[in-house]
Amino acid sequence: MHHGARMTRRSEGFTLIELMIVLGVLGVLLAIALPSYQDSTRKGRRSEAVTALTQLQQAQERHRASNTAYAATFAALSASAPATTPHYNLSIDGAGPGGYQITASARADSPQFGDTACRGLIVRAASGVMIYESVNAASAVDAANANRCWAR
Repeated sequence: MHHGARMTRRSEGFTLIELMIVLGVLGVLLAIALPSYQDSTRKGRRSEAVTALTQLQQAQERHRASNTAYAATFAALSASAPATTPHYNLSIDGAGPGGYQITASARADSPQFGDTACRGLIVRAASGVMIYESVNAASAVDAANANRCWAR
C-alpha cells in the first residue's frame, strides 16, 4: 500500500470549458467572415447583370445602325440578347429615336434580392450619352458618377 502517495489520473480529451471556448472563437470568426463572403458573392452575381446589360447595349446599337429608332422589345433585338438571367429580370423602357433605358432588377426568388444597396441596375442612352444608375431596396435611384454598383 502506498500511504501518502496520491495517485493522479491523467485525463484524455477536452474539457467542456475548452470546447465552449473553441466554439465561441469559431462563432466570432464566422460572424466576421460570413457578411464579407456574402457581399463578395453578391458582387459576383451583380457582374451577371452588367454583362447582360452590356450585351443589350450592343444589340441596341446594332439595331439602331439599320433602323430609325432603338428597339422597344427583346424580340426586335438579335437572338443573342438576353431577356432574363438566373438572378435578374431585364426590361427595355422608353426606346425611341433618341435613346432607351434597360433595367436589370433582382428577381425576388434570387439571393441577389438581398442586395439592398444595388437591387437594380439601369443603363440609359439619352441623346448619345450613356448614363449608368442603380436602384436600392427603397426604389431610390443613384445616378452619382462614383456609383458603387457599377464596377468600372
